[in-house]
Amino acid sequence: MFQKHKKVDGWYEVNIFEIGMMIFKNDDLKNPDDKTGCLIIMVLFITVSSPKTPKNTNGVYCGPCPKNWICYKNICYLFSNESKNWNQSRASCLSHNSSLLKIYSKENQDILALIRSYHWMGLAKSTPNGIWMWEDDSPLSDDLLSMVLVQKGNCAVYGSNFKGYIENCSNPNTYICMQKAIQSNFDY
Repeated sequence: MFQKHKKVDGWYEVNIFEIGMMIFKNDDLKNPDDKTGCLIIMVLFITVSSPKTPKNTNGVYCGPCPKNWICYKNICYLFSNESKNWNQSRASCLSHNSSLLKIYSKENQDILALIRSYHWMGLAKSTPNGIWMWEDDSPLSDDLLSMVLVQKGNCAVYGSNFKGYIENCSNPNTYICMQKAIQSNFDY
């Protein structure tokens, strides 16, 4: 399956997205939560088992991140299994010196395209007819995320493929926290 890839130190170098796509195209995994779980386990395995911290294209290493967080392109992500309302989810992220997920770049957050379940993100409206604002008070950019009306609400969950789904803020959902990784510039 990986023969076309370069072999390094007895291991084949593979693109994380190729593996992710194999998981999501696998018909044996019918439940979207199973596929998301496989993706998270795969990323954790790569993060934990790698003898060197992976470089990004700028030669900067990813991490470190807090324990049980995933580092991707110098952002640490926590995929929580707890279901909480939006305010509780936000408070939980704040307690970890982080914020709820913010979509800021399709390029740098391309790993999020593989998510197939719903998670609170840091996007809300202060009034029903208001504009969508991130936790840092910046407005939602229409080219980064398309909003889908599922029910009346002032909060949003991230679903997949850079789509946000409008939800009632009091509904329980899992959530994603994020924080910038500490950058270091050493070379191994």
